[in-house]
Amino acid sequence: MAIFNVFNKSPIEILQYMASLKLVKNSSQCHGNMNLCMKKKSLDGYFWKCNVCKKECNVRYDSYFANCKKNFKIGFLFMYHWSNNMKQIEMVKELHVDKNTISDWCLDIRELCQNYFLKNDSQIGGLNSDGTRKIVEIDESLFFRRKYNRGRYKCAQWVFGGIERGTKNVF
Repeated sequence: MAIFNVFNKSPIEILQYMASLKLVKNSSQCHGNMNLCMKKKSLDGYFWKCNVCKKECNVRYDSYFANCKKNFKIGFLFMYHWSNNMKQIEMVKELHVDKNTISDWCLDIRELCQNYFLKNDSQIGGLNSDGTRKIVEIDESLFFRRKYNRGRYKCAQWVFGGIERGTKNVF
C-alpha cells in the first residue's frame, strides 16, 4: 500500500494499517483483553476499554506515538520523511509543525534506532561474492564543546562509524 493511499482511508483503517506495521498495539490487556471502542472527541477516534474495571487507555499507549500530540497522519508522514533523509527545515514546512517539535521527534527516533542496534547485534564485514574477505574501516571521533573556548569540556560524545572499502556502504 503506497503511503499516500493510507490517508484516503477511514480512521479505523489507518489504525489497522499502523497496527500491521507494529507502530501501535493490535490488542491491549488489563484484567483480560481490552476492547477497541470509538470515541469521537479523541485525537485518533478510538481507545482501549477494559470490560472488567472499565479502565480506558489511548490506542497510542506504549508506542512511538504515545507522547505525540499530532494525529497519526502527521506522525506517519514525519517517519516517512525522516527515513528518506529529508532535512528538518523541509519537514517543518511540509508538515506545518513547529521546528522544536520536529527536532524532538528526530531525537526520539534516533534514540529508538540506537536502542534497537544496542539490543540486536549485527555482523559487519563478511565475504564478497568472489569469496574474498571484505575490508571494513572503522573510525571514531569525540565531539565536545567548551564555553567561550575555555575551561573544561562540556557534553563530550563519542561517535563511531565506518565504511566498507570499495563501496558506499556507510554505517
